[in-house]
Amino acid sequence: MDTEIELKFFIAPFTDKNNHQVIQAIDTLLEQSAKQLQKSTKRLVNTYFDTPQQALRQLDFGLRVRTVDGQSEQTIKTAGTVVGGLHKRPEYNVDIDTQRPDLSLFPSKIWPELISPYDLQQEIKPLFTTDFTRTKWELIFADTQLELVLDLGAVEANDDKQDIREIEIELIDGDVRAIFELANLLTEQLHLRLSNDSKAARGYRLFHGKKLANHAELKAVKVERDISIEQAFINTVQHGLSYWQYHEEVYLSSHKVSSLRNMAQGINLIQHTLKLYQNLIPAKASQSIDNELAWLSQEFAWVDEACACHQLASAKGTFKKRLSNQSKVTEEFSERKKQIVEQHNPIALFYSERYSRLIINLVKWLYEKAWRCYADIDEAQLNAYLLSVADQFQQESWSELKQAMPRKQEFSADNYIDAKDSLNHGLLTGICVGGLYPDDEWRSFRGPWLDIMQGINDLYTFEILQSHLMSHNNEMDLDGRAELLDWSANKKSSLISVMEQSRRSALKVIPYWQY
Repeated sequence: MDTEIELKFFIAPFTDKNNHQVIQAIDTLLEQSAKQLQKSTKRLVNTYFDTPQQALRQLDFGLRVRTVDGQSEQTIKTAGTVVGGLHKRPEYNVDIDTQRPDLSLFPSKIWPELISPYDLQQEIKPLFTTDFTRTKWELIFADTQLELVLDLGAVEANDDKQDIREIEIELIDGDVRAIFELANLLTEQLHLRLSNDSKAARGYRLFHGKKLANHAELKAVKVERDISIEQAFINTVQHGLSYWQYHEEVYLSSHKVSSLRNMAQGINLIQHTLKLYQNLIPAKASQSIDNELAWLSQEFAWVDEACACHQLASAKGTFKKRLSNQSKVTEEFSERKKQIVEQHNPIALFYSERYSRLIINLVKWLYEKAWRCYADIDEAQLNAYLLSVADQFQQESWSELKQAMPRKQEFSADNYIDAKDSLNHGLLTGICVGGLYPDDEWRSFRGPWLDIMQGINDLYTFEILQSHLMSHNNEMDLDGRAELLDWSANKKSSLISVMEQSRRSALKVIPYWQY
């Protein structure tokens, strides 16, 4: 058995370097910074197998037959971990003489209880292929043996295909930190983006004809009642990073601005986690990471306006009935959304050096548990149960929310918009530790507050609409504009009335952590 530890990058589709120039750039970098042992180029043809019900996929296993220079090898990769583009998975390789894998050749210990490799063997069939040219550099870098590979080709299924243009850095022997160091050097030379999206995952999507879609919600972090504070902290940061990077992939395939909002939510979860745990994981240990996250959060500051413009342009939800026959208005908001996105160019951001470095350094920080380098770390605190602080975390967020939204104060649209951050803090704290509590109680308590958060977003959209209608750029006739302004004011007033009832009722509920 081998255990792969590798970092995966996608090369920007807009790069000014063709494939030959990418190879030249890597050659130049390695000549300057590494000892090159060997360089080779080969064509790799891989066929991936599974059952009609994708039984292997459900186990998080990947099965393939790879043919190189007429020689075939079957490989199975078992469940591993992926954090921010750093992949760590056990794999088993066996040379074979055919193009069909024989599951009996793999060690029996890899199969979970009640899973019969004999039964699987009867059902497996080829689903998709990958066909690419791999340029491989075997090298010594920072006293560590690494492989750097450039894969150029395509994944194909059902007469559909998707390009492969990616770089992987794999640890062969030595210190895993060398991977991160070399990765940072690569981002200086090429437009790269870290990715968790494997060739196999892309192949399965092509086979099913599916596209990535937004998650319906940011779920609670998976935490058990005996989890330590330190492990809960790691799990929560990983949870935020996974949500962020998943929706990055969704945006790149769909260009939906709602995916950018979800990305921002994942980034905010990491920021909130650093603050929530700051008395346990010293703030100075994460200062540089926190500063870069603050920069990145600002880079997404325009997304709420773009989402509001999209909602108005598509005349959905609250605005559907009234704006569906206002083509001039919806066209203007569609154009405004387009201008905002083009102005900020999120795709260029994803392939930028600073963005990639942030993720590389965050993953490295987690992998090393770099906070343990600080003298004021309390080992006993880190090893204590999350349960010992979970109620306190939530009570502090609850107190912040009650202070920001006093029950006896009558709220306006501006009051609600001003209180959005405090409400978001409370909801994110629930994401961090809510998994410790009964799910029905957790969801029941959060439900009204999630509705209020949606209401705040709708209020902001009304603000955008009203501002647009009152601007000099709007070409509607005065009567039509006045009518739409009156409708908007009435709808906003009705929404605030409903939100006020929900807020006052929700503030009277006994929180689930106080049961």
